[in-house]
Amino acid sequence: MASMHLHAARLAAHALRWDGLEGELRIARLRAVGAVALAVCFLAGYINPEWAGLRDYPPAAALLFILWSGAALAFWAALRRGWYRPWLWLAVPLADALVLAGIFALIWRYLDFWGGSIPRGTVVTTAMLCVPLALSGVLRPTRRGAILSAGLALGVLGFVASVARLHPVYIGAALATVALAAGLAMEIASAARQVPRQAGTPRHDA
Repeated sequence: MASMHLHAARLAAHALRWDGLEGELRIARLRAVGAVALAVCFLAGYINPEWAGLRDYPPAAALLFILWSGAALAFWAALRRGWYRPWLWLAVPLADALVLAGIFALIWRYLDFWGGSIPRGTVVTTAMLCVPLALSGVLRPTRRGAILSAGLALGVLGFVASVARLHPVYIGAALATVALAAGLAMEIASAARQVPRQAGTPRHDA
C-alpha cells in the first residue's frame, strides 16, 4: 500500500512538473517575441530620443532592457531543452515585474535629475505591459502562480501611476481594470481545466 502511495505521489509530481514546464514554455515564447519587438523600439528611442518624446534617452534603461531581452531568449532556449525548476513560478514573474519597474524608475530618475518630465507614452507603455504580466500566471499549473502574477502587475501599475501623479480616480480605475482582466483569465483557465474532467460524464438532459 505504501509503495502504491509513493508511486502515485511520484506520478503527481511528474505531472505537475510537466504542466509547469509546458506553461512556462508558452509564456517564455511569448515573452521572447515581445522582448525582441520592444528591444527594437527601445533601440530606436536610444538612437533618436525625439521619437520617444525625450531630449536624451537614459542609457541604463536601454541597457537593462537589452539584457532582459537576451535573458528572455536564453531562458526560452533552456526551457525548450527541458530545463525546469519548481521555483520558477515565483522567480520568473518577480523578475519580469522588477525589470518593468526598474526600467520605468531609471527613466523617471534620469529625467528628474535633468529637470525633465516623464512622457505620457512611457507611462502608457509600462501600464500596458502590466496586462500581459497579470495574465501570464494563468498558464502556470497552480492558482497561486496566477495570483502572484496578478499581484505583481498591480504593484508595478500602482508604482507607475503614483510616480506619474495620476488622479486617484484614474489610478483606481486602472488597477480595477487589470484586476478584472486577471480575474477573467483565471476563470477561463479554471473552466478550461474542468472540461477534460467533464468529458467522460454522461449528460442527462438529452
